[in-house]
Amino acid sequence: MPDAPDPRAEPLLSAVVGIVPQWYDADQGPHQKSLTVGGTTRTFQSTRRLTPHLNRLWGTARASLDEWLNTLSDPPRPREIEAVQEALVLKWLDLMAPPVDWIKLLSYVERLRQRSYENAPVSVNLVVCQEEGDQDVTDPAIQKVLDPLATSPHVYLRVGPALGFLSCEDVLWTEVEDSDDYKFHPEFLHPVYEHLGDGEVSVHLTARGDLVLMDPDGLLAAQRKGAWYVYDNATFKNAIVDALGGNAHYRVGANLFEVVFDLSYKRHGALLVYDPDHVVLPHVINREAVLWGEDARPDAARAMLADVASEIAMGAIDHAERRKRVLLELASLDGAVLFDAERVLAVGAMVSPHPDVGGHPGARTTAAESAYRWGGTALKVSSDGDVSVFFRSRSRGGESDAVMRFA
Repeated sequence: MPDAPDPRAEPLLSAVVGIVPQWYDADQGPHQKSLTVGGTTRTFQSTRRLTPHLNRLWGTARASLDEWLNTLSDPPRPREIEAVQEALVLKWLDLMAPPVDWIKLLSYVERLRQRSYENAPVSVNLVVCQEEGDQDVTDPAIQKVLDPLATSPHVYLRVGPALGFLSCEDVLWTEVEDSDDYKFHPEFLHPVYEHLGDGEVSVHLTARGDLVLMDPDGLLAAQRKGAWYVYDNATFKNAIVDALGGNAHYRVGANLFEVVFDLSYKRHGALLVYDPDHVVLPHVINREAVLWGEDARPDAARAMLADVASEIAMGAIDHAERRKRVLLELASLDGAVLFDAERVLAVGAMVSPHPDVGGHPGARTTAAESAYRWGGTALKVSSDGDVSVFFRSRSRGGESDAVMRFA
């Protein structure tokens, strides 16, 4: 009789697969991979072939699973799972980032998370360059002076790869420009992003305890609520495009990529429904939320917003036509925002439950899955920052429901 699967294997495999946003669970998918440990095999999908760097990360995980399993308690403690993810993050940074004493840096951030200044959590912005600094910013003797510094979006400490201090810098308003290209970072990091040079990495510990690592190409990695994520910007944006239906929806997907990250770090729940064929729109219960169509009869408040909503074109080439900041505000209203490539269709919409949707612990999740089953693509942002994309995953052998999760 074969041995029973090790009960520690499933949480270990979930932690490994969950670290890469575009790796998702589904019965069908264009590119399938698997990991096996402790008598359990976890198969996952990706909408694109693994890049060389992601393939090496997958290979590192395969080679290390047995060793990691032996470090876990039964059941695994959260800190043990975090250590496994941190090992993968260090491998990712070794592949993707310039030489930095990452272990020292992560230890420093962990200590900062435990500190407060005037009863407020300590936050900090660092830019790590390859020039050697002098005074070690991790020295406990100087923390009382450093704690309130470099906390605003426009101020940061420039340090060397061993965290030696170089300077305290500010970003002038005149130096911050809206990019004409797609951005791969949340908007609140854009001022510091504008100062990043080749071979430099920025490190951001937010007042909410989020840790974000970024280079001139965009996000490298982030730790949120104890869970790590690594970002491969060569394929992650395209994974969102694939979830929307493929290259015909490229501009919508690339633009949405920025929007969901901004909503996630804003920590305000939202539901965005991409409805290019207008198949979800008839299932809006509160018809006063509908802004477009022959039967649109918006209430007084939404009628005030109808003109600006009609100008929000998520499929536009010109980034100004996206009106991203207005969309972010509309998404903060209770209910869903329905849109196609050219306009917002409904604001604060209540989507009728689909008969095939079972019970969910939250109304927003029920609405998201219902919008997906009515024929749209639903992007749900929870109030704690988690993002779930409900879509149909396809392979040559068929198709299946899928959810891509990240933060």
